[in-house]
Amino acid sequence: MIRLFALAAITMLAAGCQSNDSHTQYYQLATAPVANEVKPSAAQLIIDQVVLVDFLRRPNILLKQENNTLFVTNYHVWAEPLDKAIARTMVNFINQDSMQLRAEHQLLKQCTKNDCYRLSLFVEAFYPSSQSQVQFSGKYKLHHGDNVVVQQDFNLVNDLEIDGYPHAVEKLQQLIYQLSSHIEQKLTSEGTQ
Repeated sequence: MIRLFALAAITMLAAGCQSNDSHTQYYQLATAPVANEVKPSAAQLIIDQVVLVDFLRRPNILLKQENNTLFVTNYHVWAEPLDKAIARTMVNFINQDSMQLRAEHQLLKQCTKNDCYRLSLFVEAFYPSSQSQVQFSGKYKLHHGDNVVVQQDFNLVNDLEIDGYPHAVEKLQQLIYQLSSHIEQKLTSEGTQ
């Protein structure tokens, strides 16, 4: 009986020592849209789809480890599905920075004129790594009507200066901005149009 009581006391003591500090932190990628007037003659970019590899289709933030394994965080998650978050972030960045290009989500804007570009994005990596970096890589295609204008692979990497998921998410945002700027430059350069 004493053994049973001692075992129950140890179990209760261990349960009481468990930290109740662990709470889920949600991370939002997209910043709020900025009021920006766009020229009526601006080209349109419709983000048709952002396709993620299967292991990125989860709410948890992943951490790539040295042995090429992925660690799934329990308390650090995306505030919205990652494919939608990346698309919304790209739309907001492009619309904030460009007077010559107007980006829209596929669900909100259908291309009614032939002078419209469409973006298809396939994401293969989007995470921090144990090597103090963040990585955003994959492929994209830009269509103009029925023609493929640009088809390109990308592999963007940024170094982390401090530890923590908030800093890693900020650096991942910067990589989305870098890709968005690259796409915007491709579309607004004289050679593409």
